[in-house]
Amino acid sequence: MKKYFFLLIAILSILSLFSESAENKTEEERDFFSEYIENPNQNTFISGINEYYKDVSSNPDNFQLQIMIANLLKMEIDRIVENLTDNKSTIDNRIQFQLANLLLELKDYDLAINIYEKLNTDFPKWSCAFRHKGEAYFKKGELKNAEIALKDAIRTRIEHYDAYIMLADVQKEMGKYSEAYATFNTGMSYKGKDIEDPEEEVSSLEESFLKLELLKLNNLEKEYQELKKHLLKIAPTDKRWVKFN
Repeated sequence: MKKYFFLLIAILSILSLFSESAENKTEEERDFFSEYIENPNQNTFISGINEYYKDVSSNPDNFQLQIMIANLLKMEIDRIVENLTDNKSTIDNRIQFQLANLLLELKDYDLAINIYEKLNTDFPKWSCAFRHKGEAYFKKGELKNAEIALKDAIRTRIEHYDAYIMLADVQKEMGKYSEAYATFNTGMSYKGKDIEDPEEEVSSLEESFLKLELLKLNNLEKEYQELKKHLLKIAPTDKRWVKFN
């Protein structure tokens, strides 16, 4: 939680408003923000955000006001997440999973992993909780833990396609190039057979560029050149080409 960091930014934003000319700020704007800081809740948030959006719609070049909106949104997200985290033991396991996924998106990896771990203990056959824990470890840079979690996801659901693809990526980063390629191919054999929509987790371009990288790392030159030619036709400006320069 970056509660105090966001609060500091918000206070600095308010102070900067006081230094501007009167036509660029109103007492009402400062009061809305101060009211939220003094008493952060749903009502003070809605009052402030509605007023600021109304003002910015009539003055889209008011960048200071846009910063105020951004800070208010961040502080409210932080408040909601903190409330959910404080009450995580009393909420449904599916909501706990969604909370952990939100924390994963917010890059709060340790707290996300903590919730995934509890779900792993309470629901040891729930593959998705293992898969997302693996993603959290991967993004945190803990490759061995990521590999273990992703293998658990596959163990609990053998056809968990995107867990294989992520595991191949992890193993590639670990320098296990031949193992990563074998994992990738196994995962592709389950594409379309998993209970989840693969496009929601991994796009076809993500698959293709990972395969291209694995072909290169495993010195499979013929297959590499064929896939590279195909990808240059369909995605010539993709940012992932930087890996192959």
